[in-house]
Amino acid sequence: MCSVIIMIDVKPFSHGWMHHGMDNTLMTATPAVLLANHYQFAPGQHLAHGPVMSCMQAWCRAGRGDIEVDGVTYAMTPGRAVLMPWRHRVAYRADRRVPFLVSGIHVIPAMRGGLPLHGVAHDGQELPGREAGLHPLGSRSHVLALPEHQHLAHLSEYVVASFTRHPRESDQRQLARMLIDEWAAALSTTMTNEPGPLARARRFVLDHLDRRPDREAMARAANVSPATLQRLCARHLALSPVAWAQRLRIEAATPLVAGSRLPLAELAARFGFCDAFHFSRAFKRHLGEAPGPWRRRHALL
Repeated sequence: MCSVIIMIDVKPFSHGWMHHGMDNTLMTATPAVLLANHYQFAPGQHLAHGPVMSCMQAWCRAGRGDIEVDGVTYAMTPGRAVLMPWRHRVAYRADRRVPFLVSGIHVIPAMRGGLPLHGVAHDGQELPGREAGLHPLGSRSHVLALPEHQHLAHLSEYVVASFTRHPRESDQRQLARMLIDEWAAALSTTMTNEPGPLARARRFVLDHLDRRPDREAMARAANVSPATLQRLCARHLALSPVAWAQRLRIEAATPLVAGSRLPLAELAARFGFCDAFHFSRAFKRHLGEAPGPWRRRHALL
């Protein structure tokens, strides 16, 4: 699939290189976005690459499938993102009935100035001037619910959209630095001490966004009693389990409300609502505005 690469400097970054007009000879070993786009998989399609000499963010926009990174498999549903470390191996397996639409951004953590800012080595080839450098991903993959990180979600959409306009090198490097900062912020947020049962219940809801889970199903997934789940949700979230699940599904739907023209009835079906009316009512309850006006104000592409 087409990809986007972002590079990270091996030294502490200064914002000085972001200014337009800076001499390129001074821009040594800094991050840069090399490629970003969308890829619509065919039913049941498989793709595999690696080692991939970049850091990468891939996220599911629609449909379903699996992404396996270095032997760890993630079930992908709309709004779920995977951050992949330098020199990763990745395999994509699309669902046979509803294949996923995936967006991708590749990042070279440290790329020397004066080199062409395009192309990603998917076969482990070491290219001069490209190094792992320093980045917040470490040596393993990370999974995120992108709707829970709105700054990262909006920036990711902008990065992909900007590559349809052939950005300048200064744009590619500035967007890379911003994206890396958002990765770090998102990872620090997800590393909070959420109780294990809530983490398991959250994962269950996000893995089954096309359903309307009840409290009992969430409790079974969390391996606690329904009463215990009720108490944990009230204490940590000030919500009931069902209201929390609805909020998670609405948050997962927001990128498609903003970034697509899918009818509300189709969005309702994808995210476990019985019809467009109930989806719109829930959307307004959680975001304070109906989907139509919200879409017009927040359109990303």
